[in-house]
Amino acid sequence: MEFAGISLEQTTTLIEAWMRKTMLDFLAQAQRGARTVRSIAEPVALKRHKAVSAASENPTLRSRVMGLALESHRRGWLPESWVGSLSKPYFRKSLGL
Repeated sequence: MEFAGISLEQTTTLIEAWMRKTMLDFLAQAQRGARTVRSIAEPVALKRHKAVSAASENPTLRSRVMGLALESHRRGWLPESWVGSLSKPYFRKSLGL
């Protein structure tokens, strides 16, 4: 996320929030159903992988705009602060936060 103008501190906060939410959900499901965390997490990961693959084959307007913004930032055409302000909501939505 740092490549998208998000600081290391903010990236750490987002990832920790996503991991906390995800793991607590997996642990609760496992406990309720007397199942392993892996048996719950594996189908979720496979579904996510399939969705990411499909999204890359058929990009949305939103993902195209983000791609354009990131490429423009890499080339030095857009300031990091501007790209970062677009990236935070994008990653929050992507992580389900």
